[in-house]
Amino acid sequence: MPAMRLYGIAIDEVRDIFGAPTEVAERLRSAYTAAYPSKSHRRGWGLFRRNPGTQVDPTRPTAADVEAMLTGGFVAADRVGPCWDLLALWLSELSTHVLTVSYSRLEPIEFDLARRGLPSTHSLARLAERNLGIPLRPRSGLRTGYCHHRHAIATGEALAAIDPETLENETANLIAPLIAYLKQLPHAVDVVVIDED
Repeated sequence: MPAMRLYGIAIDEVRDIFGAPTEVAERLRSAYTAAYPSKSHRRGWGLFRRNPGTQVDPTRPTAADVEAMLTGGFVAADRVGPCWDLLALWLSELSTHVLTVSYSRLEPIEFDLARRGLPSTHSLARLAERNLGIPLRPRSGLRTGYCHHRHAIATGEALAAIDPETLENETANLIAPLIAYLKQLPHAVDVVVIDED
């Protein structure tokens, strides 16, 4: 099921991950180590038998990915997916508030909100309208972007003005936590969106 993840973080902090200052880099390395502990090596029995405990998972972020991201270095095409997982981890580490909402299809939800008076300027898609401006290329099936603090607050207010009783169940279930999330955003904190099919 598709999921939209929202991170309350200033966009400049996101961009500063790529070429991070020493203190931030150390914090992010620690977050990586905690989330992806190194596997202990066990002795393999037999000459040709592979020990699954020592196999490298190509979908898992590596220490080399960490250093490439933190120095703003080149990320090879086959490492883009794991690096987005790494970025999501770091956004969670640095953000003031994180929210994940799931939905079946976004278009019917947007239509339901529009017919109840939500202006197109405050549609859910507009939360991710601005380009992140980071060197990491998007991976297939991922929609990313951000909105400034003022736009996020205005969107929350516009959503809150709609009577939830008039909405389809899925729409109402999606916007209730979204409204609460947007209301509690601290001053000058933007919203970064990672929306995955």
